[in-house]
Amino acid sequence: MKKYKKKLITSLLTAVMVCSAGMPCSQAGKIISENSANYFLMQSIQADAAGSRAFNQFHPQWKAYTYTKWAQSGNSLYTSGCMLFSFGNAIHSLTGRVVNITDLASWACNNGSWRPGAGGGYRDLFYNQIEASYGRVYQFTVEGSYYGNVENSRLTEHLLNGGVATIHVPGHFMAIIDYNPVNQTYRVIESAVSSSRGLPASSWVPASKLETGQTKVDWFCLLSKQNFTTGSNSGISGTEDSGNHENIPENTGNLNTGSSGNSVNYFPKYTGSSESFAAALYVIGSDGSYQYREKIAHANGIPGYDGTLEQNKLLFQLLKAGLLVKPDVEPDLSNIYFPKYTGSEETLILALHAIGVDYSYNYRARIAIANDITNYAGTAEQNIRMLELLKAGQLRKP
Repeated sequence: MKKYKKKLITSLLTAVMVCSAGMPCSQAGKIISENSANYFLMQSIQADAAGSRAFNQFHPQWKAYTYTKWAQSGNSLYTSGCMLFSFGNAIHSLTGRVVNITDLASWACNNGSWRPGAGGGYRDLFYNQIEASYGRVYQFTVEGSYYGNVENSRLTEHLLNGGVATIHVPGHFMAIIDYNPVNQTYRVIESAVSSSRGLPASSWVPASKLETGQTKVDWFCLLSKQNFTTGSNSGISGTEDSGNHENIPENTGNLNTGSSGNSVNYFPKYTGSSESFAAALYVIGSDGSYQYREKIAHANGIPGYDGTLEQNKLLFQLLKAGLLVKPDVEPDLSNIYFPKYTGSEETLILALHAIGVDYSYNYRARIAIANDITNYAGTAEQNIRMLELLKAGQLRKP
């Protein structure tokens, strides 16, 4: 993946749409050739990465890209481009593709979903249209956008499955590209580093930081990788793994590594209904943490594991087929379950409270994910199921 990203960054699209200073968006149709100075300038801007960040909104060159359709001042990518840059950073992490920001800016400015100097990004308009126009080019789908905080189970389960998200905080957009359920931290990509938000370009951020002040998340959009057949009009050169790993043989007997005769230790075959690889690991009594999934990936010949949707999908398919190889290091399962509840309370909330556990809706949603209960909505049926597990000493911790 790293090699592929480097190739994309150093070999950008040969056709770059540039909006000259002060030019109305509708007139921004100039094609920049690969031999021009501006092409290499765009290369240096788009490759200005810090950690996992592909785009730095505060690169001084973005000041030159102004759009006068909606306002005559405060209308540059430098001052108003956070919605576009957050999308670009999310896509780069998700698929390795480098978004043509100036082309995206012209498109969004023309359709009214980005109005620099006059309200900035109109997220609903933008994300309702972006997949139809750019999904095939950048190989992604929009799973949906939601109002909610960073501990929303839709968001955390999506991240655990290898998806990414763009998020909204007061007056700004950023990207989240990973989640660590062990310590409840989020990998946040910040395109516009600011002292008011206090986040670097790329960092692991605790949930508490993303629930207060200028970094309080109130909305998120979920993006997943989608492989399309690359056509002649896609604007992308090169090929990519199709993601088709459906023809995995089922483990129907004792397998070994080959001529050496050394037996292979497999995880039990998963037969449940969860769509989360991490949750499925918990269901079979293993460890679904990011750290242990990284070891599993290495044991199954997937180097450089970074929790992408494609990596998790392949590992999940192996688990469903009974062919997922266990790593040499066993997980620590000594603290995987909540203490068995032996009291008389008949509601999940009171039972959790009795054993000193957080009983908030957000935490119960995380418990549900760890116990293979999808789309948690706090229904009586879901809570009764978790209460039964708690009474049996079988309720797994998130």
